[in-house]
Amino acid sequence: YAVFSFWNRMYDAVKKKHKVKETRFFGSMYPVQIFNYEGMRIAFRCLPMGASMAGTALEEMFALGCEYAIFSGGVGVLTPSIEKGELIVPTKALRDEGTSYHYEKPSRYSYPSELILRCIEKTLKANDITYHEGGTWTTDAPYRETSRKVKACYKEGCIAVDMEASALFSIAKFRKRHVGAIFRAGDCVGGEKWEPRYTKKGAGKENARAALI
Repeated sequence: YAVFSFWNRMYDAVKKKHKVKETRFFGSMYPVQIFNYEGMRIAFRCLPMGASMAGTALEEMFALGCEYAIFSGGVGVLTPSIEKGELIVPTKALRDEGTSYHYEKPSRYSYPSELILRCIEKTLKANDITYHEGGTWTTDAPYRETSRKVKACYKEGCIAVDMEASALFSIAKFRKRHVGAIFRAGDCVGGEKWEPRYTKKGAGKENARAALI
């Protein structure tokens, strides 16, 4: 069993809550933390950003014996109705990246494991945690999230945009493993203008992206 994140600071959070054994494989810059939780041996690892690099890390974890995994990270949203910090559970991922096509035949979407998806839904509901369900648009080109593309993806049922999901779902299906995801809503690309929703601390990144878009 494994939990993956795109936030490096999660390593410290895991250390605070669990007694971990930390190790590195294949010369990776990202260590793997292993701990026990309710009798289960669980691995935690940060994934690098982008479909290709994240997919490579997932392949390594599969080679090390991972069979069931959940990954989590921040995503953009395609509608202003989803506020910053709200949870999103993707039910499908639009394949607008290149990695997934090396694992599955061309198709519009890839999908999370039905088993993991149902477990996520059951757990969130049991803990009275509200969330949104829908598709996510996985793209390799974050600076080409144009209004035309955003509107088209939203019409297809996509409510979020990310850079890894469709690749990770396809890799898992190819390897006959189970992978699902939980996202945290961040910036909004679905309004009349890009809404960064950053704090003052993120102003530099905000200005840079606004200039490019």
